[in-house]
Amino acid sequence: MGMIGDVSDRSIALGPGVVSLPERLLLAHARGEVLLVCGAGVSMPAGLPNFEELVVDVYRVLDPPVHQVMEEVRADPARQADGGDLEPQQVAEVRQFAKGEYDVVLGMLERRLDGSWQAVFP
Repeated sequence: MGMIGDVSDRSIALGPGVVSLPERLLLAHARGEVLLVCGAGVSMPAGLPNFEELVVDVYRVLDPPVHQVMEEVRADPARQADGGDLEPQQVAEVRQFAKGEYDVVLGMLERRLDGSWQAVFP
């Protein structure tokens, strides 16, 4: 029984308008030998927020005062987080947000909300 093309050179289209994937990649994935890592922007075509918007949405729900300052920073990137009515931890979060360090910001928020912030930044 002859094979029509070697697995190493065949591609499979998973649907109309979808990029074809090498069959060897799909087979390796089925065997658990592949981990696909996608960037945050991969969800945007589905109407989901990018990472910046996700952080802003989280703060809108969990910390409205910081959310307000983040929205001001988004509108005017030259705006700096000042003390104002924010606690030092919140100011630090806004500063990291302004730098685009969204993963750091969420980590800081998590530590602050679970009470371990001072253990990290004495």
